[in-house]
Amino acid sequence: MSTKKVSVKKVTRKTTRKVKATSKATRTRVNKSPARKRNRRLWLIEGAYLFNSSPERLDFVKLRQRLEMNGKFYAVRYFGSQPKIETYQQRAFHEFLGHQGPSAPDFDVRLYPLKQISCVCPRCHETGYRPITGGIDVAMATAAIAEAKNYDTIVLSTGDGDFVDAVRHIREVLKKRVELVAFNGTISPRLARLCDKVDLIDQYMEQVTRVDSFEQMAS
Repeated sequence: MSTKKVSVKKVTRKTTRKVKATSKATRTRVNKSPARKRNRRLWLIEGAYLFNSSPERLDFVKLRQRLEMNGKFYAVRYFGSQPKIETYQQRAFHEFLGHQGPSAPDFDVRLYPLKQISCVCPRCHETGYRPITGGIDVAMATAAIAEAKNYDTIVLSTGDGDFVDAVRHIREVLKKRVELVAFNGTISPRLARLCDKVDLIDQYMEQVTRVDSFEQMAS
């Protein structure tokens, strides 16, 4: 009975061809798989709006963590006002917002001068002065449009109807997604209708309420 000899070289060449064919098929399957859509996110905050609208003290660390469940922010920009004479509490608060780390918000804080305008009381007709923050709405709208090439979704914390034209331009011309993070009853209806999503903080207020002072949290 004769035994058929098989060349080792032939077996090696056949095995190599099979391995190459398998590797090629695997690469083909990987290349055909759909790519994950990128969603770069930017959050712009009107500080005075959140301060005046929130029924409780906001914990900005918890609020950021909550919002980043839908995707990380590459930047968070906080637009606030700065009086001529800043108190210790105001200065400490703004410094805390800019701190980095797991127990700090890591915001880009942008402060604008708090101006005084004269006004007449409708009851007593006496002349007085009222503080106003000038230029924040313009600064936020400018940042939103100027940074459009860097994000896919922009999140706004404001209720001001003055943002209607800017939001319309961002959505219809720049083709970006716009989300609103705000409080119920404080949002311009026209602004709310324009946004792709309205996220009401009221619905999870207990989860983002601050229990410690920012001085303690920053220490």
